[in-house]
Amino acid sequence: MEVAPSFGAVGMALGLGLLVGLQRQRAGPVHGGLRTFAVITVLGAVCGVLHFVLGPWIVIVGAVGVLIALVLGNLSAEQRSDPRLLTEFTMLLMYAVGVMTAVGPAQLAVSVGVGVAILLQAKGRLHRLAQRMGDEDMRALLTFAALTFVILPVVPDEGMGPYGVINPHHLWLLVVLVVGIGLTAYVAYKLLGPRHGLWVGGLLGGLISSTATTVSYARRAGGTPAAVPSAAFAVVLAGTVVYGRVLVEVAVAGPALLAHAALPIGLLMGLSTLTALALWSRASRNANSLPEQSNPAALRTAFMFAAAYAVVIVASVWAQRTLGSAGLLAVAALSGLTDMDAITLSSSRLAHSGELAHDAALDSIVVASMSNLVFKTGIAGVLGGWRLLARVGAVAAVLLLASAAVVLFWPG
Repeated sequence: MEVAPSFGAVGMALGLGLLVGLQRQRAGPVHGGLRTFAVITVLGAVCGVLHFVLGPWIVIVGAVGVLIALVLGNLSAEQRSDPRLLTEFTMLLMYAVGVMTAVGPAQLAVSVGVGVAILLQAKGRLHRLAQRMGDEDMRALLTFAALTFVILPVVPDEGMGPYGVINPHHLWLLVVLVVGIGLTAYVAYKLLGPRHGLWVGGLLGGLISSTATTVSYARRAGGTPAAVPSAAFAVVLAGTVVYGRVLVEVAVAGPALLAHAALPIGLLMGLSTLTALALWSRASRNANSLPEQSNPAALRTAFMFAAAYAVVIVASVWAQRTLGSAGLLAVAALSGLTDMDAITLSSSRLAHSGELAHDAALDSIVVASMSNLVFKTGIAGVLGGWRLLARVGAVAAVLLLASAAVVLFWPG
């Protein structure tokens, strides 16, 4: 048994125990605080070190000792302010964490220790989230969990259908990716509440649906001219997030394409960010509350996306093989009118598998983004009036010119 690793394990256990103990002590009068958690976690590390010399029984003896101490402490306590035994279970867990720092894996011990501290500290936010979630929200969340952890593992992982390009497992996995992004944003929205500013509205709206965000803010601006600067900022910010979302989807669905697409899409995202910042100076003077978002994890949403993705990927292969690049760009333009995900994921998957050249895949994604941008600008004008159209249209014109330059001049 080497001395240096033993000291390292004990030091790691001490730090993790102090971290969790500090959180418990700050939470209020509980049975065990800073020193108690530090001692219990260090005891676990010492028992873990000694088990190399004395055998595994020493770890069991240590655990029994902790249990006896907890029972005696409860019997002697006159008043319990933490009746649900959370602190006691946390102490046992931290003893196990201490053992892991010595026995391994140490990385897991650190992750568990820090994760426990974060979870305990997040009590208030988690309670507020539970209170804000209705029955429909909970049903959608459980449905999404079933789609991910029950159905996905048994979906066939092989190509089928026209041209053999529809892989049910990949199809379901990409549905999980897209809906999961929206669900994460929706939960964050529920945690933060509807009145936390335009930045939250634009960022989360871009993750959930930039088109829906455009509709929400355009309707408000149409009836309230003073809200036009704020609405324009939120719409442009949501559109900026779409470029980041595209990069994430490319990285997951077609990692081989990412090296070719990261720079041009990143430049478009940077340009869109600059235009959003330019609009912020006016928008910050009259910030409006965040419009209500709908839950993105409903079954209908997932199935509609799956159908759209399947149609787009088959149409893309057909257009590429029969009409060439021009046919693929036409499919991209039509698909991008209302949704960027299907064409992004299908093009990325085809490029990764070698069915589609990288430059053709990049062009299809950029053309889809141009189509989506034109569609949202039209929505802004119809629902928000000419004032909103002027602001959003100016930004759209700049991005359309830059996107056209990427399609025409970016090296293949």
